[in-house]
Amino acid sequence: MEFMNPTYLWLLSALPVFLAVWFFWGRRAHTLKNTQVSRVRVSTKLGAALTVLIWISKIALWSSLSLGMVGTVFLFDKIATDAAGVIYVTVDTSGSTKVGGVHFDYENWLAYFFDPRTNPAYEPKSDDPEEKKRESQPIDTELGAVRVFIEHALGLRVGLTVFDDKFFYTYPATKDSQVAIDMLPQIRKYAQEISSGGTNFDGPFEGRMQDGGLQGALYLFNKEDGNAVRIYIMVTDGMAPIDPDRGKELAEKYKELGIHFFVFGVDTPWTNLDNTSLKPIIDFAKSVDGQVVQVQDEAQFKAAIVKIEELARSSVRTIYVKDRQDSLLILLAIALVSFVMWLGLSAIRRSSL
Repeated sequence: MEFMNPTYLWLLSALPVFLAVWFFWGRRAHTLKNTQVSRVRVSTKLGAALTVLIWISKIALWSSLSLGMVGTVFLFDKIATDAAGVIYVTVDTSGSTKVGGVHFDYENWLAYFFDPRTNPAYEPKSDDPEEKKRESQPIDTELGAVRVFIEHALGLRVGLTVFDDKFFYTYPATKDSQVAIDMLPQIRKYAQEISSGGTNFDGPFEGRMQDGGLQGALYLFNKEDGNAVRIYIMVTDGMAPIDPDRGKELAEKYKELGIHFFVFGVDTPWTNLDNTSLKPIIDFAKSVDGQVVQVQDEAQFKAAIVKIEELARSSVRTIYVKDRQDSLLILLAIALVSFVMWLGLSAIRRSSL
């Protein structure tokens, strides 16, 4: 039970006062003293029973009206089904994502979508330094792509992580899309002010002792429910090595956990998928039956978003949802029944039997 207007709870605490006033008022006989209109004596069993029922009806009348004023709602658990998919997006914040500008129309649009200040047509609203225009960078395109994805994946659990030369857990998977979107400027701030600059796909490994972007998925999905569809999206410019043996080890673990792997490739290297700098991450994606997406291709990017959403919704889980039921009509019905009982029982007690 929950109260929408708890300030009116004092009405319930006033119940003893209400009963005391009613008791003394009720002791008066408002009937003619004759043989046809007489009170059933309280000293009899019938009289005592009627008296008890009358007071119960009075208490129920006052309490139901008071609870109606308080705005009482009943809480209960409701069984429902939900998409079992869980999605984590990891964003490359390495140094190469902050240089060189953006060179494709759709990637520029994504950058503008993430931060309107990167749009040459943007007009500052004040002299605040935070309002100044700035040039778009690949990291802005990455975050714009993530925002588009989150806004499209409503109702799905989406979490955020970042990686450069090490992997960071940013925000757990949530259905609250606005919370996830609000984290994106913080990722941009981290990339600009804190990120150390390197790119680590396959760590921990010899020479790369920190956990890398690919290892991060193993931590994220290791404790998910058995039937959960696990989807891992890496948004990156793609330029980093992956040791072949370490890649095979990671691929086996991805398959064991059933991780669906997607790479959202950003910036000029992704113009040509035969680019040798992209070969390590593309080969890894192929080894786990993953998909590589060229974000500069709007149609390809949007098709991948639809595919991921359908995949995440392809299995369901049973959940218990907290729901609430407004009790006003029920309480008014109780008040009406209580009032009728009070009048009826009082009439019986005051009438000749």
